[in-house]
Order: sequence, then structure tokens, then C-alpha cells
Amino acid sequence: MLNESAGTELCSPLEPGQPVFFTVDIGVAAYASNDNPAKLELWGGATSCAQDELLWTSPVIEDAGTWHTFCGVLNPSQRYEHLMLWPVQAAGASTYLIVDNFRPATSCD
Repeated sequence: MLNESAGTELCSPLEPGQPVFFTVDIGVAAYASNDNPAKLELWGGATSCAQDELLWTSPVIEDAGTWHTFCGVLNPSQRYEHLMLWPVQAAGASTYLIVDNFRPATSCD
């Protein structure tokens, strides 16, 4: 199975000891084949496309066509200049994970 991912070079790097709170909207596309559940992983990397440290994993999303808003924190053990969004699907599944409104937050209370 082939996974697609998205990544970006950050405007300012993630630093150890400096947690970054965020919220993000995630869903499984309504047109996804087989309505297979999926989750999103956020990876810190020193270079483009690197997956050096898993920083956050969303809960599994099972209901296609519904947006879910999650709050999380990135708390890296070392400095990272890149962030990769990596969809994780059930083995052998084909699912379209959709992500929107990735934004900073002050906490996850």
C-alpha cells in the first residue's frame, strides 16, 4: 500500500523543552473507499521528509464525512525544522484522511 503524506519547513523550529499546543480538524473523506478508519501522525524531522520523532497521534477516526477537532501538544526531545503529516490506515485499507485548520492553541484544557 502506498501512503501519501504532507510536510513543511517550519518558520521557526520546534525546540526541546518548549511545548507547542495546537488544534486541528481531521476527518475521513465521505468518498473514501470502504469507509476504513484512519488516524494522523505528526513527525518532527531535521530534514525534509524525515520522520525522526513521532510527536503526536490523533485518535482513530471511524465515521466518514464528519469533521473532528482535536487539541494536541508537540513536545520534541530535540530541535526539528520540519513537520510531516502522516496518515495511518488499517492494513490493506484505502482511506482518504482530510486535514484542515491546523492552528496554534494556548493549551488543551
